Amino acid sequence: RREPSPRQLGERAREPDAQRELKKELGGARALLAKELQAASKLVSRGEREVRKLTSQVNDMERQTEQAVVLQSRQLARTEDSLRGIRRRRVGLEKTLHEKLTGLGEARGR
Repeated sequence: RREPSPRQLGERAREPDAQRELKKELGGARALLAKELQAASKLVSRGEREVRKLTSQVNDMERQTEQAVVLQSRQLARTEDSLRGIRRRRVGLEKTLHEKLTGLGEARGR
């Protein structure tokens, strides 16, 4: 850097103190705004991470719920099939018993 000339030094000396003070305040305000912007950016990033985490949890819960519904429907179908088989066997047994009792009644009647 070059050294300021005596003329430039004189102009600076004539610059009012209020103007220098204003520049100083603006520089400080600019730095403060930069810090606040950085803090706000961190908050936004933290919020976005939290949203991603919650979205992932919701997706996991939805998947687990769907799996539970599918499992329940499969179990229900198996139970219904089993009940149908039991009913079919009961009807068959009732028919067999009825036929035997009818045959027994006819044998006694002879």
